[in-house]
Amino acid sequence: MEVHTIHFESIESTNNWAKQQARTFDPEKMTCILADVQTAGRGCYAKHWISKKGNLTMSLFFHLRKNDPFIPYLAQLLSYSTYQVLKREKIDVKIKWPNDLLVGNKKLCGVLAETIIFDTTIGIVIGIGLNVNVPVETNQPTTSLIEITGHPWDLKDLIAKITAQFQKDLELDFTHFQDLYNKLVSGTTIKSG
Repeated sequence: MEVHTIHFESIESTNNWAKQQARTFDPEKMTCILADVQTAGRGCYAKHWISKKGNLTMSLFFHLRKNDPFIPYLAQLLSYSTYQVLKREKIDVKIKWPNDLLVGNKKLCGVLAETIIFDTTIGIVIGIGLNVNVPVETNQPTTSLIEITGHPWDLKDLIAKITAQFQKDLELDFTHFQDLYNKLVSGTTIKSG
């Protein structure tokens, strides 16, 4: 699927903006909304996610058919895709149910998926915040790729790799994804239906 990219220097929330603009996006493409700075991002349970310049803040928007089995598990799918990219970069990352990536016991990444109902499809808004080149100060233990590896990272390269892996994983048979994901996340089992 072709990807159309929209970039902001600063925005309150890439997910919120994507939901507001969803009906203007090309339904045949995946729309990628990027922000250098996000001032009012949020994760699961409405936790705040304020991202400074140097980190990866992105939302993807696309359409799925209404009965697609992936719909309830898209946050897990993007977490899984990002996990694969970081593992190939030799990062010792683990998936924490339902939507986080950790290194040690520190949060590196969070994912939030939301939906919009269209006439014949479901619009998907899925956001990711990945701590990359800036240490993060929050009320929970966090880390960043620069803290882990000691060197800065190319955001464009990471965005391209994560987006490509996510598109590839979207093409998986859902049962195959269930098996792969359940092996990685102890104590949690994704069940279809």
